[in-house]
Amino acid sequence: MSDTPPDGVRYARYHRPGEERLDPDLLQALSDGYFGLSNICVANALMVLLQIVMVAHPTSRGSWLAKEAGIFCGLIGMCIAIAFLCYQPTRRIGDGMGWSSGQVVAASVLLGINGALCGGVLGYAILQSIASRRMRSVYEVRLGMFMSKRLVQKRIEELRALRAVEPGFEVGPQ
Repeated sequence: MSDTPPDGVRYARYHRPGEERLDPDLLQALSDGYFGLSNICVANALMVLLQIVMVAHPTSRGSWLAKEAGIFCGLIGMCIAIAFLCYQPTRRIGDGMGWSSGQVVAASVLLGINGALCGGVLGYAILQSIASRRMRSVYEVRLGMFMSKRLVQKRIEELRALRAVEPGFEVGPQ
């Protein structure tokens, strides 16, 4: 029995473990989520700075309780706003990682809480680290501190070109 098939004989492709790992659409999802979180991180930092300015320079001489209630309501509103803003990029990262919808919602809520209370830098860094580790280990995209979206897009195009060259399933009479 020989290792190579005789000339003219074609075999159908079958699923091999690890084959789905090089899906360009999953890499695109990870990239979209990664760069989407970068934009939201900047917006979160601006929201925190605005909140600090508003607290440090009160416009009225109201009572202490009114100021505290305003700060509390501002934090709750900011938490909800950041969670909603983070949902779409987190969902894209979740699609690329194979997360369930519950995990995506939990990550978005945690990013919202972290963004309102801690400025969000740590939460964004952790989630982006998870996405970049997956892009590096599975898709062999070398990431630096200031990675370029063009680098990831180039790898996505390479994977799509490889997928187009691979023979597909052949069904029916030949």
